[in-house]
Amino acid sequence: MSRANKITTFDAAGRQVGELGHDYPTGLETCLRVRNVVSNLPCTLDEYIFARPTDVAVSADGSIVVTDGYRNSRVARFDTHRVLTRQWGELGDRPAQFNIPHGVALDSNGAVYVADRRNARVQVFNADASVRHVWAQQRPGPSLRRRDRSRRRGLCPRRRRSPG
Repeated sequence: MSRANKITTFDAAGRQVGELGHDYPTGLETCLRVRNVVSNLPCTLDEYIFARPTDVAVSADGSIVVTDGYRNSRVARFDTHRVLTRQWGELGDRPAQFNIPHGVALDSNGAVYVADRRNARVQVFNADASVRHVWAQQRPGPSLRRRDRSRRRGLCPRRRRSPG
């Protein structure tokens, strides 16, 4: 199994000390690929199976927070012994739901900041996973810069010249 669905942990000296995550059982990869199209398809996962995790943050006490974004739409917290202590989230656009939780950061007060990519927002959670804030912006659309760039490259359609 590819290490793409596991988190490798290191000590302060850079030595590998362990891994988080289980290998996929037979058939799970196929189920997850289909679930990319049929979002409510139930695929049996244990909480130690990651499905394309996107980011990791380590707190001052050594606990690990993982955004497991592309297929699981969740945040998972592990203690210093790599035991799952909390997980939250599901696919959606309401508070505490995610559409590709893509980045995570922690502050000194225990808050968890999650970049919720396709929902174009940052969700802030208390240490107990309750929602503290949701900072959102309008969904990104075509930018003027993108259009300007395409014109410079000559990619915009040219006006037709009238015959004659």
